[in-house]
Amino acid sequence: MSLVSPITRPHMANLPHSLPVVQPGQKSTHNQRVNRAARIPLQQIAPPSPNIKTGKIRNKTLLIKDGSSVERGTFLAKGNFKKVYRGLLTKADGTTSPVAVSTPCEIERISTFAARLHKTAPRHFIAAQMVRVQPDQYVTISPLCSSQNTHYAGKKVKDAIYFLHPTSTRTPHKGRPDKNFLRLPFGMIQGTLEYYKALNHQGLYRGSHSDIKPENFVFNNTKKSHLAASYCTIKLIDLPETPEAMNLPHTHGYTCVDLNKHADDLFALRETLICSLYNAIGVTMFEGDTTSFKKMLSESQREMIQSQLDRLDTVFELKSSTSRFSDSDSSEESAEGAEFIPKSVANLGDKEWLINKEMHTLQTLFKQLPETPLRHVHTLTVLIGCINKLSAGIKKSDQTSFGKFSQLEAMKCMRRTRKILQKELGPSGPTGSPMKPLPAPATASSSKRKLSQKRLLPPTKKTS
Repeated sequence: MSLVSPITRPHMANLPHSLPVVQPGQKSTHNQRVNRAARIPLQQIAPPSPNIKTGKIRNKTLLIKDGSSVERGTFLAKGNFKKVYRGLLTKADGTTSPVAVSTPCEIERISTFAARLHKTAPRHFIAAQMVRVQPDQYVTISPLCSSQNTHYAGKKVKDAIYFLHPTSTRTPHKGRPDKNFLRLPFGMIQGTLEYYKALNHQGLYRGSHSDIKPENFVFNNTKKSHLAASYCTIKLIDLPETPEAMNLPHTHGYTCVDLNKHADDLFALRETLICSLYNAIGVTMFEGDTTSFKKMLSESQREMIQSQLDRLDTVFELKSSTSRFSDSDSSEESAEGAEFIPKSVANLGDKEWLINKEMHTLQTLFKQLPETPLRHVHTLTVLIGCINKLSAGIKKSDQTSFGKFSQLEAMKCMRRTRKILQKELGPSGPTGSPMKPLPAPATASSSKRKLSQKRLLPPTKKTS
C-alpha cells in the first residue's frame, strides 16, 4: 500500500513555457489513524433567535441584529458546498465595507469556537461571521480581499504561488522579486500557524484545518506597514465549522494516506511548495525574464537537473513493504556513481528521509550552477529548504501521540519553516519597510519604585 499517492509532475524536458500548471496527484482519503482515536465532544451553539429581521436571502438584503445590513451583489466564486457572492456591509454608524456572502448552508453542528472566532480579530486568517437566516440555515459574512495593490498579476494566490504570472520586480521589495515571491509561502505558513495557535489556546488539541491549498488563501491588500509585528500579504480562509470533527472536508491532491490531521496539514503545505518548485523551473519566474529557468542552463546542466528530478519522482512513488530496507540496499552504487533508490520503504519515516536526502542533492546542484541569475537560484534553494523542514515536521508530527503533542509538533515545524523565510526576507520583513521593534515587556525590577540615593543610605547613629 502506498504511503503517499503518486504526484503528477511533468518532466523537465517537457515543461511548457506557459500553462498548464503542475497539480498535485490524486490522493486517497486521509485520517485513517484518526478514526481510531476517541473523539472529544464539541459544544453546540444554543439555538439563538433568528438574526434576520425581515426578508430572505433571495431578497439580497440581510438585516442583522446589531443594526447593520448586508446587500448581496454579483457572483464571486463557487466552492464544494456553497456559492460566494460579493456584498456590501453597512454598519449602524453608516460606514461601509466590501464583504463576501455565502449562500445558505444547513446547520448541522457548529462549534462555539468557530462561531466566535471572528470576534478575536485575527490578523493572518479570516474567520467568517455566521448569521442565522432560518431555524436550520445560516450564511457566512467575511471581509472581501482583492488583488489590488498586491504587486501580483492575476486575481488568485494560486496564480502567484505557481508562477502562472511573473512575480513583480516593483515595490515593496523593489528590484528583489525573489523577496516579493517569498512573501507568499511566508503568508501561508503564518496564516496556518496563527490558526493553530487559536485552536491550541482554546484547548482544541484535535482540531485542524484539513483543507490547506492555494485556493484557500486570499490576498490581503490592507496597508499595515506601520504595525510593529510582522505582517504577511495573504490570509487563510475557509476555516472548518467543527475543527475537531473526524471527517473534515478536504481536497484530493493535498492529502496523504494514513497521516493524522496535523501532519496532513503540513503535507498540504509541502505539496504546494513542491508544485511551486517544479513550475518555477519550466516557466518565466520574474518580470523581465525572456525565457524560463531551464532554458538558461546548458544542455549538460539541464540533463543533470533532469536526472535528479527523475530520482525525486521515483521517491515520491515509493510503496511501503512489510520490512525495513537494509543499509546495504540504500548504499548500493549504480554505474553512474549515484546511489540506488530502494523499491519500497517500511514506513513514512524512511520515505521522508529519502525525500530530504534527494532534495538536499537538488539544492546543492542549484547552488553549483555557474552563470545563472542569483535571484532565480536563491528562490529555488529557499523553496527546497522549506520543503525539507516540512518533511521533517510531517515525520515527527505523525509519529507523536495524536492530540496536544502532535499539534504542538506541527506548530514547531511551522515556526522553523517561517524562520527560514523571515531570515531571507531580512529586517524589512514581508512588508518591505523597516519593522518597528516591539516595546520591551515590563519586568518586576523595572516596575519597582526607585528610591533616591538619600533614602538608600544606611541610618546614622545618634551621638550622645
